[in-house]
Amino acid sequence: MKSIIILYNLLITVFFILALPFFSGFSKRRNSILKKLGITGFKTNKKEKPIWIHALSVGELAAIVPLIERLKNFYGKHKIAVSVSTKTGYETANNLLKERTSRLFFFPFDLIFSVKRVLKKINPSLIVINETDIWPNFLLIVKKKKIPIILINAKLSKNAFKFKKIFKTIFLNFDVICVENKKRKKDFQLLGYPSERLIITGNTKFDFNPPLFDLKRIEELKADVGINKEQKIITVGSAHKGEEIIIKEAFLKLKNKIKDLALIIAPRDPRRGYELLKLFKNFNASLLSEKKKTTVAKDVIIIDKIGVLKEFYAISDLTFVGGSLINKGGHNPLEPAAYSKPILTGGYTSDFKQIYETLIKSEGTKIVSNAEDFYKKALSILNDPKKKGEMGKANNKVLNANKGAAFNISKVIINKTY
Repeated sequence: MKSIIILYNLLITVFFILALPFFSGFSKRRNSILKKLGITGFKTNKKEKPIWIHALSVGELAAIVPLIERLKNFYGKHKIAVSVSTKTGYETANNLLKERTSRLFFFPFDLIFSVKRVLKKINPSLIVINETDIWPNFLLIVKKKKIPIILINAKLSKNAFKFKKIFKTIFLNFDVICVENKKRKKDFQLLGYPSERLIITGNTKFDFNPPLFDLKRIEELKADVGINKEQKIITVGSAHKGEEIIIKEAFLKLKNKIKDLALIIAPRDPRRGYELLKLFKNFNASLLSEKKKTTVAKDVIIIDKIGVLKEFYAISDLTFVGGSLINKGGHNPLEPAAYSKPILTGGYTSDFKQIYETLIKSEGTKIVSNAEDFYKKALSILNDPKKKGEMGKANNKVLNANKGAAFNISKVIINKTY
């Protein structure tokens, strides 16, 4: 294993050196690179000793918000520091968590000197890693410094069993691993991780508590973006390149059947807003960031802002969660479920496999395979208010039945900090 770590460090150092010219050409990236190296953006406070919670990006952040709220409300004396790995994650965390955390920063590159610098400046009492953003140098250095470290919402990929010995060694660096259910626990047991250090806690994604929207707020939001009261709304979240053309084809057919129909679509990368505007040029379409007063109801609204998608799930009649019509593993469907909305999804949902299986089994979520399938199933739901309501309630019931992970994980964390 020692020879593998030496090789890993050699490769990651060479890669970083080769990538420097690319990074240095972009001022915004150059700024985040200095932070990921631990050179800028930190003040040392050895007395603080916060609980450090890490989430990769936007989707993972949503999963740790309930946990942070639980820790702040019931164990307020502990400071909480949050790290992310991406720029969009940082922007989202700044919106969601700025008032609830003592520090918000970029997770360090997995270079020995950058990991050591950041650990010294943060000086955590305990570290919590959410899901799968796991780095060998970081784990080894944390272990050497005897800082307790916990993995939450843990899951294993198929590759973990192909390289069983390596992955077992990596995961043994965690003091405790919190898993969603018995199946996830069995996976880690098969890998060789000790059973006594595995705790079934549930998944914090289910603990999402949506902001409430009354009828007045819904009408205001519709009016604000140019949608009239009579229009039915399909909201598509986290769409990837290649999916939008399928959705456009389905929407065109739906508009021939339902005249008062609007599409709200959020690309996974908000910077692709203008690209989608061109795609939907034959519709009355606009970007969310460029609100224009009009007396004509909009056909298509393209969300090119971060952190607002849940508001549009709340006002929808039907939702679709992207990354699933093409092989991207799918995205989290629990926000629309929290608002009791019927959900459509493609068949590629491996990243949220068990969540989708449960939602589909409840009959609140349906799989679509192409534009024609999307059109038929969407039309069936939109034209049947009873069916729409029953599907939404079924999704919400699944969400509420699986709540409690934030409470369970907070107990594990506090037990480790005393």
